[in-house]
Amino acid sequence: MLEALRDRVSLRSAATIALLVATVVGLARFTASSRTHNHCTALQQDGWWADAQALVWQPPGCTLKKYTREDVRTCFEYSETETISPGASKDREPKPSSKKSHAPYALFIGDSSVRNKFYALTRIIDPEFAERETADESKKHANIAFHWPEDFADGGALAAQFVWDPLLTSSTTVQVLAGAYNQTLQQPALLVAGSGAWYLRYGNTTGGVDAWRRAMYVVSQSIAASQRPQGWKIADHLYVAPVARVVPTQLNDARRETLTPEAVATMNGYMRAAQLPLFDAWDAMLVGQQQQTQDGIHYSAALEARAINVLLNRICNRATVSRDAPPFRTTCCFAYPAPRWPQISAFAAVLLVIPLLVAIKSRRLRDPTRSSQKPDWFVSCTPSVDVLWKIAQFGAVLLAMYVCDRTPLFDKIHKHFVAWVFVLLLLLAIAVPAALAWVLIVWLTMRVVPAANRRLRLLSLKIVISAAVVVAVNRLHLWPFALLLRLGIRWVPHEWEFRFGTDIFIVYVGMAVAAVVRLHGQQLQAHPRWPQLYRWAILCSVLALPGYFWFELTRPNKFVYNHWHPYISFIPILSFVVLRNATASLRARSSHAMAFAGRISLELFIAQYHLFLAADTKAVLVLLHPRLWFANLLLVSLVFVGMCQLLAATSAAICSWLMAPLATTEQNHADVIPMSEVPSDSRPAALDRLASDPPVAARTVNWAIATGATVVNSLAARWALGFGALLLLNDKYYN
Repeated sequence: MLEALRDRVSLRSAATIALLVATVVGLARFTASSRTHNHCTALQQDGWWADAQALVWQPPGCTLKKYTREDVRTCFEYSETETISPGASKDREPKPSSKKSHAPYALFIGDSSVRNKFYALTRIIDPEFAERETADESKKHANIAFHWPEDFADGGALAAQFVWDPLLTSSTTVQVLAGAYNQTLQQPALLVAGSGAWYLRYGNTTGGVDAWRRAMYVVSQSIAASQRPQGWKIADHLYVAPVARVVPTQLNDARRETLTPEAVATMNGYMRAAQLPLFDAWDAMLVGQQQQTQDGIHYSAALEARAINVLLNRICNRATVSRDAPPFRTTCCFAYPAPRWPQISAFAAVLLVIPLLVAIKSRRLRDPTRSSQKPDWFVSCTPSVDVLWKIAQFGAVLLAMYVCDRTPLFDKIHKHFVAWVFVLLLLLAIAVPAALAWVLIVWLTMRVVPAANRRLRLLSLKIVISAAVVVAVNRLHLWPFALLLRLGIRWVPHEWEFRFGTDIFIVYVGMAVAAVVRLHGQQLQAHPRWPQLYRWAILCSVLALPGYFWFELTRPNKFVYNHWHPYISFIPILSFVVLRNATASLRARSSHAMAFAGRISLELFIAQYHLFLAADTKAVLVLLHPRLWFANLLLVSLVFVGMCQLLAATSAAICSWLMAPLATTEQNHADVIPMSEVPSDSRPAALDRLASDPPVAARTVNWAIATGATVVNSLAARWALGFGALLLLNDKYYN
């Protein structure tokens, strides 16, 4: 039964069905709200640790950007109103605010937990300031001001300010909530406020939880009033920090009696019910991170850095992430660009044009009234129905890649390390582009002075010269990267030169071995000492493999090994080849999985960036729930490999159609109607037309048709035209 099912359901069919089901589910849960499908709300409210030890935070369905000091400055310069108030829609679009007369800055008001967020922001801009201030005990319960460094445009201007107000009742807090700004206290671009721990710790003097509720009620009402049509503006971005979770086992005795997890949970629940703009993700980030705190209430600088980075992703991605063209380094709170004309044209071709051509051609082929002696220009000028369907399938897969990678329909999450997937993608990413370049180099080496290929000495000289030229080009940075960039091909020169140079000699070793085997293989096997050489080769190969790995593993670091790799990489390759051919039994063995992967290696390499990885290799595509990462890995792998197999089959059919020879002159003459079949009353007119010279316009058209037929019938011309069209499309798309 399983074998019958396997015969009926191919890998391509299973992958197509899985992708269609995932698309239907994705469309069912997709909403038109930009704040929802762009993951802005989810980024603020939830998340989990993809790697708790390395502190890799995973928001629901998107990937984070790591912010730098320049990014923070760009963010603050971006004027945008996005204050979320009680009862207000969290999905509304922000309205642009008026340009401020002062440099934008961030204002933090609250207790020590909020102060740690302030220090985390300053560490991004000026790490020395944060270290200096945290070491100053006099600043523990004081206001702190941080100014932009002098290397910024607004050097010396206020960048961030912390106001010590653990109860949120100071005159400064009241002034901020009322929007009563002046020259002394100016409107901030970002406001973060938080309170709670002091009400619990010093309940006898502060009034405890009841007093905290009254203070938070004032905050809630002030925010609500500011959002009314005649209200005032508090800040471009306003968030309330949750009360930090405590670790009772690490609290001192005095704190353990008052700072209880139950009280903290009650406070956070109250703020959620009051619909305050609570940054709930900060609360989720403390789950399971007991090792990140030493006193049970204050957490490490590394964790606070992740927390402030999530906040910056929430408010800054609109300003710091380019939407013009890929690569897109983040997918959180990010609006994907609208489809351009290439995508729109592809959608129209796949959904409308090709099905219409198939319908018209099928109807004409089945029409019995059309004479077989009179060829149909439409039938003869269009591809066969089978090729048209292959083109439609090819376009459908490309559109699926676009939808998966360049739209918010499917989620993207940070990559998990899975050994076999890592090895597969690493080999594909490195091997396939280099292999294409090496194929061209080998072809040129053998194509120049082909007569020398029959003599081993001359061929060896050609190989040495080719190796010297390629090494010089790579070492002297002579690759034509400027031309590639002009054509819209974005390549990293350093990365290419490093990857290409790592195995720069192994191809020439292979050419030398192939030359010896091809030109003198029979003489070697007929030599009297061949059996002895055969045994020595096997013995050396058995010893060389462990010796190579011992040498590799005993190098101090990868940089030292990278220096040696070009000169020793041929050792395991030749050893494997010798052992693979050592006996008839080994020669008869092969790997079906490797053969299958080899047949679709090009498709695997290209599609991995859109159907397996996403966000330009920075994330993994999600077809299921983001937390089900292993099940998602299996499903995405099925879709990935199946679509690659479909791409390989369709591209091969399309290539065969494009490169196939056109009809010969004799075949074209066969379609001409003989004079004997022309009706007798029409023959004089036909003879007159043949005898008279055609008009100039007709001669021009005939010449154009003949010239076009000659060009199109040339394989080289068709290849050049197709390659030029692809380069032109690529250049127009990116530039």
